[in-house]
Amino acid sequence: MAGTTETISVVNSRRTVEEHMEFVRRNGASGKQVRHPEQTDHRARVRMFFMYPIRYCPNPTFSGDYTKAATMLDVSPDGVGFWCYEALMKGMVIHVRLPLLNEKTEWVKGKVVHCRPDAGQHQVGVSFIFDEEQS
Repeated sequence: MAGTTETISVVNSRRTVEEHMEFVRRNGASGKQVRHPEQTDHRARVRMFFMYPIRYCPNPTFSGDYTKAATMLDVSPDGVGFWCYEALMKGMVIHVRLPLLNEKTEWVKGKVVHCRPDAGQHQVGVSFIFDEEQS
């Protein structure tokens, strides 16, 4: 699938993720929380299942701002899971556009923690990176 060019401004704050979590609660997750049995041993927080179209940018330098479509699977205050058509390397830093309240969106930085083939696509797990965690 082809990507699109888009201007990206990254906001790495917990406030952004908290607003995204409120968007998820108001738009269909209805507090439904899931714990995937095969992953409960390393998950710090419970994820909310929420399928929703999102975009991500695998180029952290943003020169050429090439964004790609993905489908969000689940989200927690610590990270997001999504399906996409390309394999992303574990440890890779990417940016993910999250929907917020009032039809806004913001980009957040994250690190790929896993990527595995799944039904002709790739299932990707991303851990958010917040400004206060960068040194």
